[in-house]
Amino acid sequence: MLGRRFGRRKVAVDVRAECFRQFFESQLGRSSRTSTIQSDPSMPTIDIETYVAPWDRAVRVIASVGLSYYTRQRGDLAEVMLLVDAEHKVAASAFARIVGLLADEPLAFGLGEVYEGSRSFGRIASRHGKVAMVLVAQPFEEPPLFHVDCDGAPGHVFVLVPVSQAERDLIGAEGWEALEPLLDGVDVSDLGRPSVVSKDRLH
Repeated sequence: MLGRRFGRRKVAVDVRAECFRQFFESQLGRSSRTSTIQSDPSMPTIDIETYVAPWDRAVRVIASVGLSYYTRQRGDLAEVMLLVDAEHKVAASAFARIVGLLADEPLAFGLGEVYEGSRSFGRIASRHGKVAMVLVAQPFEEPPLFHVDCDGAPGHVFVLVPVSQAERDLIGAEGWEALEPLLDGVDVSDLGRPSVVSKDRLH
C-alpha cells in the first residue's frame, strides 16, 4: 500500500497546487532535486521537491506539491514537508511513500497520525533510530512555512517529524499530545537526536 510508482509525468500537477511550489520557492529558493510520484496515470501527479535550507545548508527541506489535489476532497488544501540533516535521499524516499499513501487514502491525513513501515524506514531506523513519522502542525517557530494563499483560499503546510520507537510507543499509548511538549525546543531536523522519551516512562 505504501508503494507508488516513480515515473515520467503523464498528467501534470494540479494547477491549484502550483501556489505551494511558488511559495516554497519564494521562501527556500530553487529546488535542488525533483521526483514525481503517480499511481493512476489519469490523475494529477505529485512532485517531491528537495530544497537546501537557507538557514542551514546541512538541512534539506523535502516538500510535496500536488498532494493538495487529493486532500481538498476533505475540504483542505494541504501539503506536507520534512526537514532532515542526513540521509536526504533515503528520507525523501520514505517521505514519498507516505505522501503516496495520503494521496491514495486522504482519510489517513490527520494531525498526530503516525506512518511507519520497514520498507520506508529500514535504513533510517538502523542508523538513526527513527522508525516512523508523525504528522504535526508547527513544531517550531521558524521558519514560517505553514500558511499559503492559493487564490484567496487558505492552504496549509504540515510537517512530518521522524520519531524513535519509544516516542512512537508514547503516541500509541497516550496520543500526540503527550509527545508534543517534550519536543519543544528540539531540532526536529536532526535525525540523530536522542529520544525525548525514556523507556522507563512506558513501564
